[in-house]
Amino acid sequence: MVGLPIYVHWKLGYFGSIIPNTFFAKGANEPHLAAGLAYLGAFLRSYPQVLLLILCIAIATWFLNPGRRYFFCWYVLISTVAYTTYLVRVGGDFMEYRLMLHLYPLLITGSVVGCLWCAARARGVVVFWVTLAVFCSAFPTRLEMKYYMQSLDEMNQFVGVGMKVAKRLADLPENTRIATTLIGTVGYYSGLYIIDQWGLVDSSASRLPQSVGHSSAAMSNAHLSNASRGRGRTS
Repeated sequence: MVGLPIYVHWKLGYFGSIIPNTFFAKGANEPHLAAGLAYLGAFLRSYPQVLLLILCIAIATWFLNPGRRYFFCWYVLISTVAYTTYLVRVGGDFMEYRLMLHLYPLLITGSVVGCLWCAARARGVVVFWVTLAVFCSAFPTRLEMKYYMQSLDEMNQFVGVGMKVAKRLADLPENTRIATTLIGTVGYYSGLYIIDQWGLVDSSASRLPQSVGHSSAAMSNAHLSNASRGRGRTS
C-alpha cells in the first residue's frame, strides 16, 4: 500500500493517465461492436466447450447455498460477462483468441465447483458433461477473417523474423533510435531505444486516432520525428 501512491504519481507523470495505455491504444473509447461480435462468435465456434463451462457454473449458482463456493461462482460469471462485454466493445483482437483465453482457467475452476456439487447427486450427469466437454475441445480452431486475425503460426513467424532483424540491429551505435510495432522482440534482442508505433508505452501515440481493436494507426511522421529527438515519451 505504501508503494501505491508512488506508482500512481509516476504513472500520471509519465503516461498522463491512470487508465492503462492499452485502453487508448485499442480504441476502447469508441465501440466496434460488429467486429467484436464476429470475434466472439468465431471464438465460441472454435471453443464450444466454453458454453458448457458457463452452463455448469450457472447451475451451481442456482442451487448452491450462500457460501464461499456460491460467491466464487458468481464472481466467475460476473467477471466473464464484464470482460467479454469490454472485449466485444473494443472489436476483439487480431491475434488468435489470446484475450478470450484469459478467461479459460477461471471458467474451468468455476466449473469444477459445479461438478463437485453435481457429483454428489448425479455422478452420471458429471461423466456425460465431462465427456461432452472433452469432445468439444477437439474442435478445430476457426479464425475470424472478416476483420482479420493472425494465427499462432503467423505470430511465431513475426517473432522469428524480428529476432533475426533485432540481432543485426544490435550492431548499430548505442544511441540509435528505432520506430517499430514489434517492441518486445526488437527491443529485447537489439538493446536499442524503441519508439512504439502502436502507442502501448508511448503517452502521446496512444491517443492518436484509432481503428478497430488493436490495429491502431501508426504514428505520424511529425510524431516520429519528435520522438526520435527525445521529445516524445517512449520506451
